[in-house]
Amino acid sequence: MRPRSNVTSRVWPVVVAALGLGAGLAAQQRELLDLTQRPERAVRAGQPFRAVLFGTPMERPFRDRRHVDAWDLGFVNSPGLDGGETLPLAALYLWRHPDDGHLLRVLANGVDNELFYAAALDGERGAEWVATFESFTWPGALGERVDGEVDEREKLAWGYVRPGLGIGWREQVGPQQDNMFAADLLGEVGALYFGRGDETSAAFVLPESTVEFRVRAKVRYDLLTHNIIELPHEGVAAGADIVYGRRASWRDWGDPAIAREAAGGTRDYAQVTAYAFGITGAPWTDTEAQRLVGAVHVGAGDGVDRFSARRVGGGPDTRGGEFELTSRPVLPGASVGEYFPRHYALLYLGYRVEVTWFAFLDLGVTTGPLDRDRPAVAGRARSDSWMTAASARLSSGFFGNTRLQLLTAYGFDEVRNGDRGGWSVTLQFSGYF
Repeated sequence: MRPRSNVTSRVWPVVVAALGLGAGLAAQQRELLDLTQRPERAVRAGQPFRAVLFGTPMERPFRDRRHVDAWDLGFVNSPGLDGGETLPLAALYLWRHPDDGHLLRVLANGVDNELFYAAALDGERGAEWVATFESFTWPGALGERVDGEVDEREKLAWGYVRPGLGIGWREQVGPQQDNMFAADLLGEVGALYFGRGDETSAAFVLPESTVEFRVRAKVRYDLLTHNIIELPHEGVAAGADIVYGRRASWRDWGDPAIAREAAGGTRDYAQVTAYAFGITGAPWTDTEAQRLVGAVHVGAGDGVDRFSARRVGGGPDTRGGEFELTSRPVLPGASVGEYFPRHYALLYLGYRVEVTWFAFLDLGVTTGPLDRDRPAVAGRARSDSWMTAASARLSSGFFGNTRLQLLTAYGFDEVRNGDRGGWSVTLQFSGYF
C-alpha cells in the first residue's frame, strides 16, 4: 500500500491489518480518520487513516477485505512440559465472502484442517446449503498429559477425516461483512483410525478403527468491530454447538494396568458447548485507548472421551478474534489442547490499553472449573479442578503488513515437574500473502 500525495515512505512500513477479519466497514467508517487531529480515536480494521510513524507522516486508504489470504507462524513454549516444551505453530487462512450468498473459510496446516463452504439456496442471504470438512492426521504417536507427564505406554497413532453436509440460515446483523447470524444443521460421516506407537504397551488394546456418524447443530452471532491490527475493539459475539455422535463399531480399549475405557459408555456420545464474548470502552475515560473485555466458555458432555471431547488448552488467545475461532475455549498457561474435559466453565476478565496507535497491551485473568485426569494409585482418575491463570499479551504492527503477538501466561493450577504452577509463552507472526 502506497502513501497518498506527497507523503513519503521509509524502510519502516507498518501493519495496517493482519490475520483476522472485521473487513467491511460501515459507510461512515470509510471516511479518513486523521490521528494527528483526533488522537483519542482508534483506527478500525480497514478504515482509511492518516498518522505519524517515527516522525514521518503516512496515510492509508480504505480496504474492504472480503478476500483474505493469510499466514500464521510461531511457537508455544511451556517449560517443564513432558513430551516437548516447544510446539511450533503454523497455519494458512483463507476467507472468501464476495457477497451475502457465498462464504468460504479455510484454516489448514496439513495436520489439523478445517473447511467451511456455504451457498444461499436462492443466491441471496437467508437459507443456504453448507459443506464442511475436518481432519486431524498427526504423523506420529500421541499421548495424553497427566499433570504435564505423558505415559509412553498409552501413546497412540490416531486421527480422523470428517466431511459434512447440511442446511443453514445466514443473515447480516451489523455493518461489518463478518457481522453475521448463522445457524447450521449438519450430518457428518467420519473415519477414525488408530495404530500403535513405538513405545505403546503390548498390553494396550487399541480402540477399533471405525466409521463415525455425527449430527451437529451450531449457532454463531458476531457483532464485533476490530481495530487496526484485527483485535476486537467493540461489540459482542456468542454461539453454541450441539453434537451427537455414534461409532459404527467400538470395543473396550486401554491398558488394564493404567486405565481401561469401556465401549458401552463412549460408543454414543453427546456434547453441548457455548460461549459469549464482549468488549467495550472503559467508563472512566472518553478516549478509545482503554477497553474492558469479558468472555465465558462452557461445555458439558455425556460419553465423551479423548477422541470426541472439545479440547481446552492454551496457546494463541483467539477470544474475540476471527468469526469462528472465538468459540475456542482458551485456558492460558496450559499447553495447546492439554485437557479433554467432560464439563468446563471458564470466565475471562481483561483490560486493554493502547500503547500507541498500532500497539496494544492486554492483561487478564481466566478462571473456572473443569474435570481432568490426575495420577492415582492405579494409573489415573478423573478429578474436578478449579483452574486459574493470569495472562499478558502485547500485540503490535510489524514490518510490511504483518502483526507480532507475544503472550505470556501463568497457570496457577497447572502441574509441571511435580510442582504446582506453570508458565507458557506464545510468539506469533501473522500476515497476508
